[in-house]
Amino acid sequence: MDNQLLFPLIVYGAGQRGTRICQTAQTLGITFYKVIDQDDNKQGLVLFGNKVCSIEELNGCMKTNYYIALKDEGARVQARSVLNKYGINETYEVDYQFVLELMYEKYASVIKHESTYGNQILWDCENGLDLGGIEAWTLSVVSELKNRKWDNVRVLTDREKYQVDMLADDEVITTKIDKTNYGNAESFKYAVEELKLHNNSIFISSQIDDLFMAAISLKKNGFNIIIISVIHNGTEETYEKYYKYYEYVDAYFGVSKSICAGMEKRGAKKIYEITCPFYCKENLIRNYSVNEKDTIKIGFAGRIDGFEKSQKRMDYLLNVIRSLVSKRISFEFDFAGDGPVKTKLEEIVKDNKWDKYVKFYGTIPRNEIPAFWENHDIAVNLSDFEGHSISQMEAMASGCVPVITDTSGARDDVEDGVNGYVVPLGGYDEAVDRIEYLYKNRNILPMMGQKAHYAVIEKSKMSNHIKVWEGLFNEYGFSRESYSK
Repeated sequence: MDNQLLFPLIVYGAGQRGTRICQTAQTLGITFYKVIDQDDNKQGLVLFGNKVCSIEELNGCMKTNYYIALKDEGARVQARSVLNKYGINETYEVDYQFVLELMYEKYASVIKHESTYGNQILWDCENGLDLGGIEAWTLSVVSELKNRKWDNVRVLTDREKYQVDMLADDEVITTKIDKTNYGNAESFKYAVEELKLHNNSIFISSQIDDLFMAAISLKKNGFNIIIISVIHNGTEETYEKYYKYYEYVDAYFGVSKSICAGMEKRGAKKIYEITCPFYCKENLIRNYSVNEKDTIKIGFAGRIDGFEKSQKRMDYLLNVIRSLVSKRISFEFDFAGDGPVKTKLEEIVKDNKWDKYVKFYGTIPRNEIPAFWENHDIAVNLSDFEGHSISQMEAMASGCVPVITDTSGARDDVEDGVNGYVVPLGGYDEAVDRIEYLYKNRNILPMMGQKAHYAVIEKSKMSNHIKVWEGLFNEYGFSRESYSK
């Protein structure tokens, strides 16, 4: 951080947001320079150790950082005007994330490093190991490292609600973190208290969470930890968030070419491209709906997360179904997965009398995913953003012809018109055109499906993936034997 952005700090607003900031500060043992509010009824109150002052007490604070803890944008504009009158300009305005990091860094600065467990490889899976692609990938990589006698690997995760049979109890560090409330001070304190025991270790994270922020804060204060950041999302906003910590991240891993390019564009020097491994047969033998009387089989596998403001865009898939019905195409559209709008999606299908076309399979065990895709001709994914879709690669591994939007990782696997189709973001009409073309020219399904399989077979292999990780571990002086239990 720049020197001009350090303490002291003014919190403007003693409402819900200001109160939460003060509560977090008290939990971490921090008192702000000033908390101010224009409401006479709030002045004089003490918010978790911070007295609420009047605006007039701002004199002499010209070069002080401030955070406006007000929800309404109009109120924030008015607050900036008031601050300007007291000589405090917008150069010093900071956001909520900055305030959190300021407090985190302050708290970590007084932590004593204990190094009870040295030279370990810590895999951050704060959200658990049973939720989705990132968690499944973490478990598969850790399990393979264990099979290769990397006995110094540990997983930081939530293990209270389920068991992970392939990991021994001493290979799992159970976290005590509120996953529903990122930035919770108690969660951060726990993360710091846990990580301080693992000096001289490697910390690998796939998200910016409490454990990641604890590792960053400790490293800023001299703690010897190697931080590896794996980026699974290919958006400009994601790149900005991750690059913010480039001074303290030792290496980035991107799951697609575009993610690596996006980080390199911002100045990241050490970034590796990896592909998350998945099951893929060496030789693909399967059937397709090539008979004109056959129903064309279309599949989607993933999180059923929402409609207009979601990643996976169920509204686009509904538009595809509606168009295919109107075109009198004989098709079956199967959904594999669960999510917050699954019930709503089922209701919409029922209300439109699309039951004979659409089926919902719920969450399918990972070992049954290949069989699901082998029973389909086309895989559709119209997401607004991805990292490098595992579902996309799994479908291609089973010979499905992908029809997908042009997100990160799409063109790493799909050559448009050769082994699948890439359509523009939001291009559900284009997706319908490609499906209709395959329906009317179904004789090309086997050829395109075989090419799809061939495009991903080498990427699927765990051996190639593990070599990258072992090379990195060796580069930083870690081996299977060099750790203390």
